[in-house]
Amino acid sequence: IGLGSAKEGVGHWWAQRVTALALIPLTVWFVASIVSLVGATHAAVAASVQPRIDAVFVVVGGVTIPEVVVTSDHSSMKRLKEKRGFKNDAEYLRELSPHFKLDPTQLRGFEGKTLGMSIGLSDTTVPTKTQQQLRDLWKPSLVIEHGSAHFWSIVKTWALDSGRILDFFDAAAGKKLIKN
Repeated sequence: IGLGSAKEGVGHWWAQRVTALALIPLTVWFVASIVSLVGATHAAVAASVQPRIDAVFVVVGGVTIPEVVVTSDHSSMKRLKEKRGFKNDAEYLRELSPHFKLDPTQLRGFEGKTLGMSIGLSDTTVPTKTQQQLRDLWKPSLVIEHGSAHFWSIVKTWALDSGRILDFFDAAAGKKLIKN
């Protein structure tokens, strides 16, 4: 019953379903990695240069951007460092720094905005030290810390703290309405 004329359709059906389920965690990991490497940096810069942005929440983002690139353990960052042939991190940082004109540490447009962030306390992809530097620069009203590495800090922030983040943005919107 249900095998069809070839007498093997159920096996292919199950293989397709199992493969689809197996790809879910891989897809989540891929998207989270891309978003966190690009998104947090973009948000930090946008908070500084866009006057119409009133509130920003960054998940495992750090500064300075060149320092994140140089000290990251992300495979693409490590390959770039090797390809460019620098002897040490200090040399690479000196060479890279002048090329980042929009680093949040050089821009002060974020002052007076509602800022929040989550920090991965065991992160080596966006090193924890660089996340703490962004925290010290911004002095955010909400800081969420997870004792995890990069990926799991992102997942935990999304899974465990999304309500707090929504409350953060609701409060920021309320402050804006009161000002106007």
